[in-house]
Amino acid sequence: MRLARRVALKFLPAEMSKDPQAVERFQRDHYYSHVTGEIDREVAQALTLGRSPELLVQAAGVLGLRGDAAQALALAEEAGRQMPSTHTLFHGVFLPVVRAEVESSGGAPARALETLKPAARHERGIFGAYGRYLRGGAHLAAGHAAEAAADFRDGCPLRRSMP
Repeated sequence: MRLARRVALKFLPAEMSKDPQAVERFQRDHYYSHVTGEIDREVAQALTLGRSPELLVQAAGVLGLRGDAAQALALAEEAGRQMPSTHTLFHGVFLPVVRAEVESSGGAPARALETLKPAARHERGIFGAYGRYLRGGAHLAAGHAAEAAADFRDGCPLRRSMP
């Protein structure tokens, strides 16, 4: 049989099939490897449609969250070169957020917090809310529970307008 793409087969050894934790881990790994492949295909397909700075930074964010740091940073840098340096929102919020996503998914919450500092002055608006959410996650990962709670509590701009 010939397939249109490469495939890999993974088997759980018989002696491990009696261990519920091993079976659960095996199933979870299978699920996430499938999802990861789908993400890669969707991003690649989106990038065939164009390479505008906005699309590049969105693709970089997705790949950054998925843990593909090298590709995410390469796309973010390409986007940054295309966008004029005077575009404050792009260079002050969007690019730092993508870099922080990479740092957070790479297990470096302190670097994520440092990376998000330039975005802090823009976080009162809707575009800054996600940066604040990421900062809350980085604080949580770093063991700063009070700071994480404050960022999660105050991070939603819509919340301030609701009773």
